[in-house]
Amino acid sequence: MKGEIFKKNSVHCFDKLDLKKSIRFLKTRSEKNSSRIVFNKNNTSKLHFMMIRHLKSYIGDPFKYPNKKKVFLLIYGSANFQFYNNKGKLIKKILFNKNNSFLFIDESKYFYNQKILTKELIFFEITNGPFQKNKKIYLKDINKNFKTLANIK
Repeated sequence: MKGEIFKKNSVHCFDKLDLKKSIRFLKTRSEKNSSRIVFNKNNTSKLHFMMIRHLKSYIGDPFKYPNKKKVFLLIYGSANFQFYNNKGKLIKKILFNKNNSFLFIDESKYFYNQKILTKELIFFEITNGPFQKNKKIYLKDINKNFKTLANIK
């Protein structure tokens, strides 16, 4: 499904059928704690649009990208977005749920991760591109006293 939405048209209405097909596709990836569909054409796209599914067992290490802004739109589930300073101190939690379903993050400010509170969390993530994996900064890499939390398969 990678890039499928935007390959043919520059304008697309993401309707209920698209949503159902995408969720079904994510659920076929059940062997992972986390799965995603990337709708942008490639890593160099200036706008990245993804649908992501995390299971409750998902735990990712806090990270940030310099110069990245992200928007998160909830489809269903709930999670705490947890924000850390450079010393690894938890400084803020934001509940992401049906009553607080839109979240904007300036990633250059804080490290963050998500603690999933429900059986699964499904959401859209929209961010500026291009995607450069080597620009990702993990808290554990700049603060050797911060131990890894990750259990990503």
